Amino acid sequence: MMPAVAHDRGVSWSRLRAAGAVAALFIAAAAAHAQGVSLGQSGGTPDGGELLAAQPTVTPRWGAPPEALPPLPALAPFAADSGAPVPYSKDEFPGWLRDIRRAEVITIGAFPITLLFSSLGYQLYRSVTGVSTPITQPEQIRVLLGGVGLAATVALLDFILGKIQPPPKQQEAP
Repeated sequence: MMPAVAHDRGVSWSRLRAAGAVAALFIAAAAAHAQGVSLGQSGGTPDGGELLAAQPTVTPRWGAPPEALPPLPALAPFAADSGAPVPYSKDEFPGWLRDIRRAEVITIGAFPITLLFSSLGYQLYRSVTGVSTPITQPEQIRVLLGGVGLAATVALLDFILGKIQPPPKQQEAP
């Protein structure tokens, strides 16, 4: 049972709103600084224009595509390359890194299945030996580690089979 003190340590919505308001002030100050205007000025920009004309306000239009929103001047340096995403080239990552990534994906993907088989195998073992007591925590940890071990074994077998027999080369589409 959790102590009552744990609820006092939680973050309330009013604190989150206050933090959001402070973050919005910092963003507004950074945008004004990028344009060379202090927030306390009441005249406009250094070139004589109005502050509101130099910095368009962005009102969210729910469901509108991002292209429909006006650009923020403070974010212009970060949006220098607005082209379409480029797929990775074949030699962008070394082979060993691709092998590690593949092993990670296979291990995580195989874990739920291997955990199921590990649990069913242990339950079958317990029923054959006649044990009828509930499973203890150390036994649960062993079943979990068995599932992790089996998933890592599946990834290792995939790696070995991939090195023995490389995948066939795909033909390019006309």
